[in-house]
Amino acid sequence: MTEYRERLRHSSPDGQFKVTVEEGDHGLSRFTLWRLYDPAPDIPELGGPTWVPAKTSGFYHTVALALEAASANFSWLKV
Repeated sequence: MTEYRERLRHSSPDGQFKVTVEEGDHGLSRFTLWRLYDPAPDIPELGGPTWVPAKTSGFYHTVALALEAASANFSWLKV
């Protein structure tokens, strides 16, 4: 199973999304869009909001290329 290591993280201005850029042990990189999700907002005993993946990209040869692609996909991501 491929292991991924987070290289970069950027949050949206409203705090509801974040993008991470990860590098796999195979040498390729990808980005993941995460969204803040609360499965039961009326039942705080269940633990509250958590980050869930909303979109995962394909693979890129470098971290810089993955970040460039993420920036092209999300207007709030200006690096």
